[in-house]
Amino acid sequence: MDSSLQNNTFIEVCIQEDAPKSDTSDLTNLAITLCKNYGFDITFDKTICYAVGIGDLLYIILGIKNNIIQAPAAIGMTLLVNVNKYFSNPLNILTFRLQMLCDILHANNMPKSSIVFAFGNNLKIREPAIYKSLHLLHLEVPPMTVTPPTVAPYIVIHTKIRHDRLTHNRKYPYEFLKVAITEFGKQFKTDHTIILLGEQEITENIETNIHKIQSCYAELLQLSANNTLIDLTTPRLDTLNYGDYKKDVGLIANAAANISFGSGGSFCTAMTFGKCIYAYSFVKYNPDTLKAHDSHIYADYNQMIADITERFGAKA
Repeated sequence: MDSSLQNNTFIEVCIQEDAPKSDTSDLTNLAITLCKNYGFDITFDKTICYAVGIGDLLYIILGIKNNIIQAPAAIGMTLLVNVNKYFSNPLNILTFRLQMLCDILHANNMPKSSIVFAFGNNLKIREPAIYKSLHLLHLEVPPMTVTPPTVAPYIVIHTKIRHDRLTHNRKYPYEFLKVAITEFGKQFKTDHTIILLGEQEITENIETNIHKIQSCYAELLQLSANNTLIDLTTPRLDTLNYGDYKKDVGLIANAAANISFGSGGSFCTAMTFGKCIYAYSFVKYNPDTLKAHDSHIYADYNQMIADITERFGAKA
C-alpha cells in the first residue's frame, strides 16, 4: 500500500462510529495497522521515545536534518494508546501525524525509515540543547496549490497561546499577556493585511489543560478597527484535518511575517515553514541561526511589540 502513496494522496482509514476506542488492546491494534499502512515501522523495544506533538515531530525532522538526532527517531505511542483521553480522538490524531510525516519527509528528500513508531514508557521531550544546536531552522514546504485570500502583502497572527512555560522565569504572567494583546489589537496599525489563523476557542481535554493552552482570538479581533483583517480561524478544533493544516502552512510560508505567542504546534510550524517570525517564547536558539533565518524570539513581550511596530507599522 505504501507504494501507492503520492505527494498529495492520503490513505482513507474508516473507523466505525461504534468501534472500540477505550480498550487499549483494540486501540493498539488499530494504531499499529494504521502506521504500517502508511509505511512506517513499529518497534516494541524499550527505547527512548520522542513525544508525538506536531511541534515535536517537526523538530525531530529538523534534528535529523541538522545531524543532531540519529535516525531512525522513535516516536512514542504511549500518549496515544495507553493514557485514557489524553487526546480526545487518538486515531484522528495519529492519522494526521502520519499524513504530515509522509508529506514533509517526501518534500525534504528523507525516507520514511527516518521515523519509527515505538511502544515504550521512556518518553523524552526535546532538550534545550537541540534548539541551541540547530543551524538549519527551515523545512521544505510540501507541494501544494494555495490561493492566498489577498494579493497584498500580509502578516499571519496565530491565536493559540501555549502558556505552560511562559510563566517560567518570565516577567509577564498570563493575565498580563491577555491585557497586553488587547492593547496591541487596539493600537497596532499596519499597511499589511492581517490574517488570523488558529482557534477561536480551545477544546478542553487533558492535553490542553496540562499545557494551559488558551486562545487570544477575542483580543486580536481588536485589530479590525485600524487594519484590513481576514479571519481564517476555526471555531473549535475537535477533529484534525491535514488538508486544512497544509493550507495554513501555505499561508504561513508566504507571509511577510508570522506573529506567535508561546510555544506549541503553531509556533513550531511558523518557525520551520515561515520566512520570518516574531514570537514571545521561552525557547532559546543560537542567536546567529536566528539572525540568518529572520527569526526573532523574545523573553520581553514589550520589546517584541516595539520591534514589530517599527518594522511593520503603518508608514503614513
